[in-house]
Amino acid sequence: MTRIQSKRGALIALVSILLLSACVKPDPADVLAEKLAQVAHYQELWSAMSASSEYSFSYQRNCFCPYSGERVRIDVADGVVKSFSRSPDSKWPEHTPEHLVVTMEDVFAQIEVLAKREGSGDGTLGIEFDESAGNPTMVSWADKKAYENEVAFALRIELVEHQ
Repeated sequence: MTRIQSKRGALIALVSILLLSACVKPDPADVLAEKLAQVAHYQELWSAMSASSEYSFSYQRNCFCPYSGERVRIDVADGVVKSFSRSPDSKWPEHTPEHLVVTMEDVFAQIEVLAKREGSGDGTLGIEFDESAGNPTMVSWADKKAYENEVAFALRIELVEHQ
């Protein structure tokens, strides 16, 4: 066997190993643990940044619902929603359902629930965070049965004020 043949054989073996390893799906438990650790990291960062616990943020929910795409503003003080505002021509219901008037802590709690549902194979969760403040900036959920029960949404969050 020549030197070129042995190098070619080693290269073929290496490429084969790389191709086979690309076909291996990650363990769902590992993916869940990694996602929960990511959420915990950003939640700690948010908690450290929000020591005064007064902040305002706006969010836009995109879903299969009548108020999809409209931006609302929420003002929070001491962990409690102090005001919720929407545009005058808003399609949001007059008496907005409680589950839509949230604090950032509520958003983190919902992300954790959705991460666990993703770990169980119920759907797919997408999350993006503000690297400096720690708050989520985008949350999306696509239920595996979204076409049946229309449980799919994306939430865009923008921190407006932080005191």
